[in-house]
This record gives sequence, C-alpha cells and structure tokens, in this order.
Amino acid sequence: MKTPLISVILPCYNVAPYLPRCMKSLEEQSIGIENLELIFVDDASTDDGATWNAILDFEAKYPNQVIAIQHEENKKQGGARNTGLRYASAKYVGFVDPDDWIEKDMYKVLYDKAVEYDCEVVCCRMYTEYATRWDLSREMEEGLHAYEKNAACGGDKRAILPGGVFVKLYRKSLILDNSLWFPEKIFYEDNYWGAILSCYVKRYYAMNDVFYHYCSRNDSTVHSKQATHHLDRIVIEERKLEKYREIGVFERCYREIEIEFLQLYYINTLTLLARRWEEIPYEVYVRLCEGIEKNFPDYQNNPYLKYKDLIFELLLPMIAMKLSEAEWVGVSEVLRDQIREIAAVLAKG
Repeated sequence: MKTPLISVILPCYNVAPYLPRCMKSLEEQSIGIENLELIFVDDASTDDGATWNAILDFEAKYPNQVIAIQHEENKKQGGARNTGLRYASAKYVGFVDPDDWIEKDMYKVLYDKAVEYDCEVVCCRMYTEYATRWDLSREMEEGLHAYEKNAACGGDKRAILPGGVFVKLYRKSLILDNSLWFPEKIFYEDNYWGAILSCYVKRYYAMNDVFYHYCSRNDSTVHSKQATHHLDRIVIEERKLEKYREIGVFERCYREIEIEFLQLYYINTLTLLARRWEEIPYEVYVRLCEGIEKNFPDYQNNPYLKYKDLIFELLLPMIAMKLSEAEWVGVSEVLRDQIREIAAVLAKG
C-alpha cells in the first residue's frame, strides 16, 4: 500500500448525526481518497456506540484509508488529536472536526501549494454556518509569508497564522520535531497550540479560497451556557506564557505577547462570560487583574492599545480600579448588558 499524501485527523465525541456529511466530503476530495489517511479518534463517546459504529462502518468501506481508534478515557479534542498525530504516516497533516465538512478541492489545493512553495503551513478561509445565517471569515494577505529566523530560533517575529486549527495543512515534521502537542483534558486547547506553533513556522502560504465549513451548534463547547469549562481559557493563556518563557520567546516578543494576553486572557474571557453566564464572579475578575499585573505591570503603555476597539475601552480601566466585591456586583451587571449590546451590533455586521 502506498504512503498517503495527507493524514486527516478527526476527534470524535458523540457526533454520530454529523458524521455522514463529513465523511461524504472526505470521500469526494479531488485529491483522491486513496491519497488520504483518515484517522478517526472516538474520544470515549457516551452515545451507546453510535459514533463508534459509524466510524467502524466507514472503516469497513475504506479499510486501506481509514484508521479507527477508540479512547477508553475522554481526553478532550487535544488528547484525541495527539493520538491521531501518533498514528499519522503522511508527510502532511490536516484536522477536521466531524460536525463540519469541507469543499471537494480543499486538500488538493492546499497540498499543491505546500509542495509548490515548500511551505510548512498552508491556510485557507472558511464559512461559519449558523442556524439562520452564515458568515465568511475575513480576507487574508494572500501569498507566501517567510520568517527566516522566527521567534523560537532567535528572531523577534512570530508567524501570523489566520484562522483556526482546521483551515490549514501542516508539515508533520514541524509538529513532531518541535514536540508541538495539544493540551489534553482541557478546552480551548487550540488557542494554545496555534500560538505556540506560530513561533516555529518559517514559511506559510495564505489563500483566500474558502474551503472549510464550520458548523456553529448551540450545544457546542463555545456556546454552552453557565459552563465552568469557559474558565479553561484562563488556564490556557497562563500556560502559553509559561511556554513562551520556556522556549525563549517571551522577552523577544514582549509587546506582541502582552497585547495578545490582554485580548485573550482578559477581554475575551470577560466578554465570553458576559454572554454565556448570568453573573461574572468576582473571583474571576480578581484573578484576571492579578494575572495581568503580575506578568505585564506596564501594560498601559503597550503601543498596540491605540488600535483597540470599544470593548477594550470599556473593560481595560477595570484592571487599575481594583474594585471591591460590592462594587464589582453593580459594575459587572452594567458591563454585561453593554457587552451584550455591542456583541449584538457586531454580529449584525
């Protein structure tokens, strides 16, 4: 049996209703299913075998292309992707979430660009499909982007990789040679993985072709109401700082990492909780403020702040105010309503 061109890893958890559409889009890839290695990892699904049986049926249909793996313990998407990476035999790797689907030319076009430009990563764009509408991801600066000496190799720049984990094709050696494993048993793992990977990328190609269909579900991780796993994003951002320091990137890219931390750790967390929780706990506010002041005591002088938006202007002053619990109760209710209003306006475009 010939070596596949691309290994596609699909982390699966209770996704039986969505698998047929996803599988069909993989079957119809113009690069040829015979050139793909499709690695399905059932992450200890709890749907009475529905997900696992669907995977086994697909494996029976394509025994030379499909690898079916079943976890005994749930390790979340990061753990499932790590398992898939350990089985991947192709030179290039892609990730698809099984409740999504892809256009038939996606992997052929991405693969051809990777070979033509000798790239470690190739990016495309995606549609986000909601119940009543769909949104198109923003346009990119199309073409080859080179970082001859990236941050992890002594330079002061990181690759700016647009889009999520699943809209890209990766050279497997980039991942394995640098031990770029996903965090396991925690949500928002892709925020960590994509950021750390960007420190190592030397050449990537960005294109404005739209190949990936991301399906936004009301019961998804990001949209869950009152879910404590939303606090995982705080842990993920703290882990990123630890890793930046470990690989020698923190000081070289200090201001860029600082504004990233302000955005993802503080602004995005409060914005998400305002939209998903009825109340934003005081202890979360305190933890976020302490995390910023500990790691970036000079944050107010960051030169990138002048480019930030209305939500930044709304939330950033709360750090220095050091509100008491009683003060936070009143302020957070107002913030919650304002953030929801701003988010609704932005959603309408």
